[in-house]
Amino acid sequence: MREDKHLPRRRYKKPKNKIQKFISMLFILALLLSSVNAPAVSAESTDGLKRQINTETGKVSFIGPESGRILSASRALGTFARPQDPAMALAKRFAPEFGIKDAARELSEIRSSRPGDGRVIVLYQQKYQGIPVIGGELIVNTNERGDLYSMSGEVSPDLALLPSGQPKVDSAQAAETALQALAKWYQKTPADFNVSQPELWIFDESLLKPSMRPVELVW
Repeated sequence: MREDKHLPRRRYKKPKNKIQKFISMLFILALLLSSVNAPAVSAESTDGLKRQINTETGKVSFIGPESGRILSASRALGTFARPQDPAMALAKRFAPEFGIKDAARELSEIRSSRPGDGRVIVLYQQKYQGIPVIGGELIVNTNERGDLYSMSGEVSPDLALLPSGQPKVDSAQAAETALQALAKWYQKTPADFNVSQPELWIFDESLLKPSMRPVELVW
């Protein structure tokens, strides 16, 4: 969806039930689309890890131990020093294989959990020039020592949008377009709706399904 047509996130006064169902349908559709990515192929190496490759992008989509449940931190990170941030240390080590050049700059922690036994699971959001990428996420499954259970996800590699990271359509125009479209759709007036502040995202359709569509900025 092009940036001048993509609708910002919004809140409506009414009808609440219909809109909630509509949003739920969109969420389910996104999940279904994410399940039709190109099939992955397995690859073996000499570092004790097995990898799955996304045939659409040629990038790694999964890394895990070749045998057993865990690969020691000394093997995964190549050092016996205990990392201060185990998940990010592993991300810096392996994220380039997924398509991330600089994990510290391009990955932002969304949430983390500790399911027990010292394990740490961290979900990272991909960003480019500070702008989040829809569907661009990595999950690092480790522990407090930095041992590797698994790392998985997909990102948009080799991003090169506008040098300034600025869209052709500004947020005010996007909000107005959204209001007009909603008013027409629900046969109401723009005053019947509340619009939240539009948020700029990067849309790469290939993260949802096989596609040759160019990466673009959207609201």
